[in-house]
Amino acid sequence: MANSKKSNIKMDTTKLIFTISYIVVTLVALVFVCVLCAKPFKIDSYDDLKQVDYKTYKTQDAEEYYVFIYDDSRKGNDWCKDVVLQYANKARTLSNYAPIYGYDLEKAGLGKLETELSLSNVPALLHFKSGAVNKTYTKWSDIMNTLSDIMNK
Repeated sequence: MANSKKSNIKMDTTKLIFTISYIVVTLVALVFVCVLCAKPFKIDSYDDLKQVDYKTYKTQDAEEYYVFIYDDSRKGNDWCKDVVLQYANKARTLSNYAPIYGYDLEKAGLGKLETELSLSNVPALLHFKSGAVNKTYTKWSDIMNTLSDIMNK
């Protein structure tokens, strides 16, 4: 009778260990899936940037941020694409980088924005600080150098 009780206890302990292990593995998998869902995927194109339009480009929550103005039908966009997307991915995950937003002229419209900011060239990068445009970059080399300098600090 004593052997029967010992084998039952041993079997119950094995089942308990298996059940606890199964629960732990399941919880780890759930946490992993939640973390993947919470972080957006890598930004691969300008359209993956959080988009703003004429009504919202000046009213973002951040104290300091950038708005990248582009038009897919113009050739100049590709010159600085790698740097802009690299900066956007860093800004998405690192809190010491100012966020960058996209302004697609084809979708959001150029008229009022071009007149208001006297934009002579697209793509352009607007640097906002304290709710106002602090600096405007309209040369692709200036855009690349500005964002590269920030990433190299």
